Amino acid sequence: MSTIGIYMIRNKYLLDWARRIRQGGEEKPINITYDLVEPHILSTRAATFKLPEGSYWDDAGTHDRYHANNMRLSNGENVVDAKAYIDPDATINRCVVLGSVVLDAGVEFADAIISQQHDGMKITQM
Repeated sequence: MSTIGIYMIRNKYLLDWARRIRQGGEEKPINITYDLVEPHILSTRAATFKLPEGSYWDDAGTHDRYHANNMRLSNGENVVDAKAYIDPDATINRCVVLGSVVLDAGVEFADAIISQQHDGMKITQM
């Protein structure tokens, strides 16, 4: 399963960034990786995690990218969390199922991220 990284950024840096945006002068689209993370990589302001040999990192910052990464890594097959239950008569195709999701008989999903939320199930259609 594709994993998601987390950026933890001090408020000071976010506020400085927001101030620059409000003042204008940003001629290119704003990107948290290029504008906030990369400038601090070589300083002591950023900590990184070294990936195991043979691994790689790809930005999966949107639902579309996350789904595409999982489909690429699974050769287009479903990616299903070990905590999920999918009835044998449920139909899913090219889906990523996260958390303790229960899919009953007769449900059909294709090209979706199906996840357990605190208030039920969330379906993000690709």
